[in-house]
Amino acid sequence: MTINQWSRLKLTRSWWIFSELLGRVETWNTSGEFSADVRVLEDRTALEFLTPSGFRPPVAEWGLLLGDAVHNARSALDALVWDLAHSDGATPSKPGRVAFPVTTNEREWMNNMKALEMVPGAHLERIRLAQPWVTSPDNPQLDWLSVLSRLDNDDKHRGRVVAVPLEEGVELHLNGLTLGDRLPEGGYFHVWGSGLSGTEAAGTPFARFGFGALIAGEDTAAGTATINLAPAVTVFDQVFPVGALQEGMLRYVRQVLDEVATGSELQEAWITPESFDPTAGPPR
Repeated sequence: MTINQWSRLKLTRSWWIFSELLGRVETWNTSGEFSADVRVLEDRTALEFLTPSGFRPPVAEWGLLLGDAVHNARSALDALVWDLAHSDGATPSKPGRVAFPVTTNEREWMNNMKALEMVPGAHLERIRLAQPWVTSPDNPQLDWLSVLSRLDNDDKHRGRVVAVPLEEGVELHLNGLTLGDRLPEGGYFHVWGSGLSGTEAAGTPFARFGFGALIAGEDTAAGTATINLAPAVTVFDQVFPVGALQEGMLRYVRQVLDEVATGSELQEAWITPESFDPTAGPPR
């Protein structure tokens, strides 16, 4: 069996929406610089970045797009299982429960078997082998399918997107600081919590930057920093940049679709827009 057209369209639609989201973030980054005050810590080991007044990243808008992208990816899996459950004219006894199960242990898997009674045995075994408790037994929660399932559920209830400062996008504007003795911990860039949501009060520290050496001199005012931001979301207490979801999670979903449908991974690039007429826009 080959992957059905609806699964293909849904997954490719997800790729397009992720791209639209990242494009909007890039436009937001370039249309108005995010500039934060920077101060020297009292012990002079690092710089601290402070949330500016009026900082309001459009995280609600980003969250809506993320929810649409995630739901389309999840629907791609469900569409394949729906076709499998109707193979050769079969009729599932509970069609409303026919979906691609994502389970974290064997008991959960067995509880989902009844709804998949019409899925051919070989395909059902491939679905079982794709389960997070099989592919990632040490930490099934961080398997891409678990992340996808939680994100799809969180979008309906309590999902949120935050803005994460990018270390490679930090441009410091300092007042002639000089460095002294080296520090054993070396250089680092640490962001507080899971990112910025726009609800932080002005002056709230949100990140630290260490040079790997003490900051010399007596001045405590360091200057400012221009920072590029990226959208990210917290799943199972771990922060996932949206770019990683597009590149990692979607490609993994495509691999699962290939393996469940055919028993092997296909070497097709149908997830990317090169497979479509670029003048036609995203599939709908």
